[in-house]
Amino acid sequence: MASTWADDSEIVEGDATELVSKVQIEEQTNPEERIDAQTSLQNSEVTVTDIQSGIVTRYKSDRSFAELGLDEKLLPGIKKMDWSIPSQIQAAAIPLILKGGNVIAQAHHGSGKTGTFSLGILSQIDVQIHKPQAILLLHTHELAMQCLHVLYSLNSRLGAGIYLAIGGASDETKGPLTQQIIVGTPGRIRSLITSNRIPAELIKLIVFDEADTLLDPSQDQANNSQGGRGGRGGRGGRGGVNSAGPSRSSLAQQALEIHQKCKNAQTLLFSATFSETVLEFAKVVCPNASLIVLSKEEVALDNITQLHIDCGGETPTQDSKIDIIANILEANLPIKQTVIFCNTIQGVKLLTNALRQDGFPVSALHSASEDRNSAVEDFKSGKTKVLVATNLIARGFDVPSISLVINFDIPVTKLGKGDAETYLHRIGRSGRYGIKGCSLALTFDSVSRGSFQTICDEYPMQIQKFSDQEAPKYIESIRKAF
Repeated sequence: MASTWADDSEIVEGDATELVSKVQIEEQTNPEERIDAQTSLQNSEVTVTDIQSGIVTRYKSDRSFAELGLDEKLLPGIKKMDWSIPSQIQAAAIPLILKGGNVIAQAHHGSGKTGTFSLGILSQIDVQIHKPQAILLLHTHELAMQCLHVLYSLNSRLGAGIYLAIGGASDETKGPLTQQIIVGTPGRIRSLITSNRIPAELIKLIVFDEADTLLDPSQDQANNSQGGRGGRGGRGGRGGVNSAGPSRSSLAQQALEIHQKCKNAQTLLFSATFSETVLEFAKVVCPNASLIVLSKEEVALDNITQLHIDCGGETPTQDSKIDIIANILEANLPIKQTVIFCNTIQGVKLLTNALRQDGFPVSALHSASEDRNSAVEDFKSGKTKVLVATNLIARGFDVPSISLVINFDIPVTKLGKGDAETYLHRIGRSGRYGIKGCSLALTFDSVSRGSFQTICDEYPMQIQKFSDQEAPKYIESIRKAF
């Protein structure tokens, strides 16, 4: 049964043993640097509240993975991932997951969320039973492939079967699936349940990663409804080109339908941010859960230096912002890799073409890209150093070597207001695992300035402000960020 959803473009589907070679990530961060950075994540506390009783517990990561009660067969995989001791979210959530309880967890980027639910999944399935037992729901191909890599590494000794379900059509095999873990997007997994290839009644664990996206019925999945402005020197206007993707309401409907069919399943919801509306809705979806929530102030990452550069000339245009990017890329800065975010597919295309015409080798990624997997693999392997993208990778895209994130367009909601949560998700692509990162927000007119001010009002943050005429100063600030 072919799915019609936009998260199901080119087919990449099947047993993870055959597919995982496509998503192997070249580690570009010094292992010692990552261990030191991880230590900094283990010093703070996380608060867990039992929703039913109201009992509050504070956890600190002072135990080893072995002490969490994990299967010994998972320990070699943990070592393979270069994890020394659990992060605070892992120390708090894993014991709760192993007890079979529902969990709603909010923790910042790079805090170990993916490792938390991956270890939870692998701990809750029975490898002797060759039937689907756990479902991991994600909202993009890229995030699914990335989580597949983590699961595969942790699973090196356990021997669980993992099935990747993100294609636009059925794979070559027929009949019920035999893998214990199903990783994929809602459209495809719903099709597999409808066609009885996944017996929903056998699913005992379902995980929503980036749950605020999967459960939010009020927003578009990608901010592709906002048109651009102006063009660069005769290269044409940045017209508004809408994505062919589904709205979040469609995504939410499919995710909820899957959850409703898996009536007996333990439920885990993970995200870096939850709006109050989505959090209340999550409590209904995930009743009697243990709630792990960080305050807004804690969500803003301290290890990311944030800069705001405003184009304040007499006639500022998008061209002025491109000149800023060119100045940065030409400077001899200790930047390993850079991600540049645009709000529209058309914006990605125009910016990519402009940078390439100026001699900069860049890759592009959006929902209409002809070969999304190759673009991701080229960037993760280090073949390309700069990636221009839409919000397709704003959440969960985990490449430790990303040093710099540039908001070419300020993220906005479908109502045109500054989108603070998406801003935090975007800049969280840098500064992973406690490693220092840097982010830039570029503005050039009253609309973009107003949108960014809305974000700053909602999340008070320390942000250095410069004009586009202060290139030596902002370049030096970027240099000092590392």
